[in-house]
Amino acid sequence: MRYDLLYSKWGLITSFLLGISVSAGVGWLKEEASPLPLADSASSIRTVSKARQDKCLNNTFKVAQTINQGNTSLPAVADDKEIVANSDEGVAQEGDFTELSPLEGKNQVTVYVDALVELADAGRTPRENYQMIGVVQQKLLNTVKQDTQALEYLISAVKRHSRNALIKAQLIQVLSDVPTPEVEQFAKQLVATNDRENQIMGLNLLGDLGISNIDNLNLASSILLESQDDPKILLSALHALPKVNLPEQENIQIVNILSLLTDNRDDAVRSASLLKIPQWAKTEQQLEPVIQSLYSDVADDKISAAMALEQSSVVGERLKNSLLEKMSDNNELWEVRSMSANALSRFSLSEDEFADVERFRQQQMGNVAH
Repeated sequence: MRYDLLYSKWGLITSFLLGISVSAGVGWLKEEASPLPLADSASSIRTVSKARQDKCLNNTFKVAQTINQGNTSLPAVADDKEIVANSDEGVAQEGDFTELSPLEGKNQVTVYVDALVELADAGRTPRENYQMIGVVQQKLLNTVKQDTQALEYLISAVKRHSRNALIKAQLIQVLSDVPTPEVEQFAKQLVATNDRENQIMGLNLLGDLGISNIDNLNLASSILLESQDDPKILLSALHALPKVNLPEQENIQIVNILSLLTDNRDDAVRSASLLKIPQWAKTEQQLEPVIQSLYSDVADDKISAAMALEQSSVVGERLKNSLLEKMSDNNELWEVRSMSANALSRFSLSEDEFADVERFRQQQMGNVAH
């Protein structure tokens, strides 16, 4: 990921908060930012006073000043209780707070998004800003969890910042903790674009949301079949692949797709697919690609296979013999031997087989002692 510092220090913040149109993005992501203070409904609040604009701007300056001082607790964002725009006269006056409450969430989202932009533009690396970024992201998360309109506004903010990979990733990280239909739909929209980076972000977001349904399964599995030559897309699709109860034949189809990926030329794709298979495999035969990988010449493949078999609930004679063989092999990787022994705990063992496992455990304890 490129950490581009693409925004001037105050230009974007000032123009956005004062309602100047800012456009960003490519294709369907291109969207003009509405003047912040306007309500979604034309019948509610049509215009906003200079007082509110100044207050929004002051909120951002207050957050930015706190950031520059290195503090890790953000100041509270001023609310809008005292300022309500009269929809008939177009002037701000004291009024009913309830009509304005959805705008508070929008204003807070804007302040915290602008704070992230300020952090990115402060000339320090993301690692140096790590703690402060986390504080801002938590503030955003708290806001959007309490306010549906604020959530929609955060999704719009992701689109507006689509050209800034750093800000976009930080905002999507917040969305990943909000498993709602709105965020799920946005993730699918990202996947549906022709932009590879958007597709990767969308798939990773789907995986982080952890929403298991047949639509997400079909989307991820189709990408696994169509993107054999793109390791990053494959890894993201594997992450997005949810566990869904299926009829036997459909379940086998998923196992077959994953089995094909265990021969992929990319090490990470092979490992990820090996670890996914036990979630779907219900027989020893369906676990065969994983058992075969125990005998791979590639260390990472063997370790991933042993880890997968440790997580599986399948039992079978061939599988048990392979695990016993690997556990007892003094020339085998210690990780493979240890996980093989752990996997054997779910099997019915003969007296001799049980003794072999106990012998290894003693050897293992001696290894730890040394």
